[in-house]
Amino acid sequence: MNRLAHHQGIHKFFTMLGLALYFSKPV
Repeated sequence: MNRLAHHQGIHKFFTMLGLALYFSKPV
């Protein structure tokens, strides 16, 4: 359970990081 929560935290972190990089790209 604890490992699952940690994994979801990492997944959310990378999702936010990906969105930040995506939106920071010049259109």
